[in-house]
Formats: sequence, C-alpha cells, structure tokens
Amino acid sequence: MTIFRFDTEHFSLLLRAENGVAYLRLIGEIDGDCEQVLTHTAADLRRLAPQRVFVDLAEVSFAGATLVNFLVRVVHAVPPTCAIVLCRPTRQTVRLLRITSTDSMAARSDHLPDAWLEPHTTTGDDRPDRTVRVLDAAPT
Repeated sequence: MTIFRFDTEHFSLLLRAENGVAYLRLIGEIDGDCEQVLTHTAADLRRLAPQRVFVDLAEVSFAGATLVNFLVRVVHAVPPTCAIVLCRPTRQTVRLLRITSTDSMAARSDHLPDAWLEPHTTTGDDRPDRTVRVLDAAPT
C-alpha cells in the first residue's frame, strides 16, 4: 500500500494506492503553487503503474492550466491500458476540460468507487503545510 498526503492552507492532495488501483483526491485551489507536489504525484503514479486511477475533483474550488497540465501528465505517466476516471467534477471543472479539449482524456463519474477510503481515516493529523509519505517501495 502507498499513501501520500500533502496539505497547505489552500490545497490538499491524498494519493492512496493498493492492488493496482490508485485513488487521488484533490481539494482546494489547483494553481501554480501546487505544481511541485503535482509533478511528484505524477512521478509516483508512473512508478506505481496502476491499472485504474480514480481522481476525486468534487472539492476543487479553483482550477486552471495547472490542473489540466497535471491530468495530461497523469495520462502519460500511467500504462496505456490504465483506466482513468474523473470522479464528481464540478461544472466549472468540466467546463475547463471542454474549453481545453481535454474532456475526452478520461472517463467521468458522478460517484466515487465503492472502495474509496476517506483521507482522514488513514492519517491522524490535519495540520496545514504537512506532508505524510508512507511508501511500499523506495521513494522516487
């Protein structure tokens, strides 16, 4: 199992992966300040090589080119046979994906998969500007 969590005042990310499935939750403002952690997350997904990736976008309050670039990097990072599902995107996020012609790069769902775990059940501390990293293999 792999768990990676990153929190700041305006942005949170949780990546949980096991049994060939990656669950990624993005919360808050996805802007240039998130670029470095998103780059590391795409690299983690490349290393993990999941068969499926679920990205929860329900709590994204702002998204622009940084989110679009990240999603494109995720598509290129995972194996070509990997199924990517964008879960619960807001109307604004769907509009952004349509405007940038990236709305067909992944499937969309209005629901989370049954196996989704809440991020607060896997880590116990909710302090801002904190990173928790538990890896099943050597870090990248």
